[in-house]
Amino acid sequence: MNNRAVKKYIWTIKKVLPFVYNNRKRIINNIKSDIAEYAKENESCTYEELVDAFGSPEDIVNEYMSETISKREICLCLIIILVCGDCSNILASDMNEMQKQIAGMT
Repeated sequence: MNNRAVKKYIWTIKKVLPFVYNNRKRIINNIKSDIAEYAKENESCTYEELVDAFGSPEDIVNEYMSETISKREICLCLIIILVCGDCSNILASDMNEMQKQIAGMT
């Protein structure tokens, strides 16, 4: 990858992708691999051609982040559902016990 446009494109992606982002290195390596393959076929490609082929660096980063955020949101929803289910079971059990106690008082 001696092409300056490729280096600039990857540098921009690294700049836009948050440092604290999970799997940052893996994501960058995947993107590098795709771009390297494209650059082999198009040795003199420009930065604009890379943007046309892959999208802007910001778009690529947003796409990766939205995929991960969606997975996190799903996990969070599942946890909430499980916790709510447990709480409703506990509440139902307590209410049933209270009804037995009230029935025993009369």
